Amino acid sequence: MQPPVGFAFSDAFGGPAYPAGQTVNSSGVVLAAAGDIIKFDITGTPNVTFSAASASFVGEAVPEPGFDIEFKYLLQNWKLLDMLKGINCMFNLSYETDESTKTVYIEPKDRYRNTGRWVVPATPAVVTDELKEGFYKFEDQKDFSQLIDYKKAGSFEFPAMAGVFAYRYKADSFEDTINFIEGINETKIYDSKYQLTAGADLKNTQTKEVPFFVKTIHVSDHLIKFPDSNTVPQVPLIYPQNYVLDPTATTAETADNISPRLLYFAGQRGPAFEEIDGTIEWNEFAGLKMRLPFAFMVNYNDNTGLDANLGFNTQTINGTESSGLLQRYYLQELARNNSGELRKNYVKFGIIDKQNFSFRIKGLIDSQRYIVQELTGFNPLKDSPTQFKFYLDIVPSQEDINNIQNSPLLSVVSLLST
Repeated sequence: MQPPVGFAFSDAFGGPAYPAGQTVNSSGVVLAAAGDIIKFDITGTPNVTFSAASASFVGEAVPEPGFDIEFKYLLQNWKLLDMLKGINCMFNLSYETDESTKTVYIEPKDRYRNTGRWVVPATPAVVTDELKEGFYKFEDQKDFSQLIDYKKAGSFEFPAMAGVFAYRYKADSFEDTINFIEGINETKIYDSKYQLTAGADLKNTQTKEVPFFVKTIHVSDHLIKFPDSNTVPQVPLIYPQNYVLDPTATTAETADNISPRLLYFAGQRGPAFEEIDGTIEWNEFAGLKMRLPFAFMVNYNDNTGLDANLGFNTQTINGTESSGLLQRYYLQELARNNSGELRKNYVKFGIIDKQNFSFRIKGLIDSQRYIVQELTGFNPLKDSPTQFKFYLDIVPSQEDINNIQNSPLLSVVSLLST
C-alpha cells in the first residue's frame, strides 16, 4: 500500500542497535481502507542484514457513524425460535393472530409501567414514565352475565399449583466472577421469587429459567474514566477469570463459548447524561473525551428508577426503586394465581360472537373481571352453548408486592484496589 510504512532500529549513536544473531520484534498500526494491498518487505542497511523474517497481520474494524456491522460473521448456529423463547420468558409475552388482517399481536400479558430516558437530537432529554396496556386489555370488556346458560351446570375450581414461583438466568460456565459474587447464596444474581399465600404448597417451587440468553454483570471501571468526570463509567463484563481478584487476563474467552446476552443499549445520551452515564478517555495518548456508549442489564448510576432493569429482582439504586421483570411483567399474573379461581360456564355463543371474539378482551360476569382461558365445543352448525373457562382477574396490591423475595446481590463489581 502507499505510502510505505517502515520501522527503524538504531541506538542513540547511530550504530547497530542489536548484536549479530539478535531477534528483532516490532509492531505498528496501519490505517487501511477497503481494497488496499498490504505487502511485507524487509530492507536492511549496509551494516544490517536480515537472515530471516516473518510477519502477521491482524485486521480490526474502526467503527464510525454509519458503520455497517456484518452480523453473518458474528452470529453462530442460533435459531430465531430459541431467541423468541428467551424474550418470551423475560417479558411474559402472549401471542394472538388475526387471520382477517394477517396480523400477529405480541405483547406482555398485562398492563406494565413503561419507563425510559434518552435524547433526541437538538432536544432536551426525553423521559417516559407511563402505564401501558398489555395483551389483555384492561378497559376492553365483554359482559357475559346475560349470556351464561344456567340450565347447564357450571363450576368453580381452585386448581392445585406450586406455592413458589421462581425466576432466574443461568450463567456461562467460565464466568468465575459471577461464581465469586454469588458464593453459597441460595438466591443468585437477578433472581426473584413470588410466594403464594392462599393455602398453597410452599414446598413446591415452579422455576422459570430464561432460555437462550445468559446473565451479564458489569464493572465500575475507574481506569477508563475521563479525568475531569465525577462518574465512574459502568461497562458490561465478560471475562475469562475472576476479574475482582485478578484483572490481568491476557486472552479472551472464545466466541463459541460465549452465550447470547440481552442488554439495554442507551447509547451516547448527550450532554444532559454526561454526569449520569459518565465519560471515557477514548484515546489515552490524545486525551480525547467521549460520552460512554452505554449498554447494561441494570444501571447502577441511575438516580431516577427510569432506566431499564433486565433482572427479575427489584433493587433500590441510589435511594430509588428500580422495578425488576417480575414486578413489572409478572405480578398481575401471579396475583391471579394467588386467587386461583377458575370458573367454568356454558355461554350462548354464535357465529357473530365468534367473529368478534378475542382472548385479549376480558370477560365481565356480575361485575367481576375474568380472563378467558379456553373455549371448547363451539359448533357453528348447531345452536348449542359453548363451554368457557374464566380465570378471575386480580389487580396487584401492596400485599402482592410484599410476597416478592428479591435477590440482594448486586450485578456490578470493581477492583479491590483503585
